[in-house]
Amino acid sequence: MGSGIAFFYAGSLAIQWQLLILVSFLFMGTLAFFYVLFNDKTNELSTFVTIQEDNEGINSVTSSFE
Repeated sequence: MGSGIAFFYAGSLAIQWQLLILVSFLFMGTLAFFYVLFNDKTNELSTFVTIQEDNEGINSVTSSFE
């Protein structure tokens, strides 16, 4: 959708204004990504890893998700 909109204003705007629009939307998208990444507390995925060692020194690794 963005490329379709850019197609129509590409002939009328200078390249520096087109790049300014592109960079500003990329920056806002990055901010939105990190906002969701660090503020979404409802979908936490907990991983528990258990390492067990037997008499011969062989490790057994098991993991479980909650």
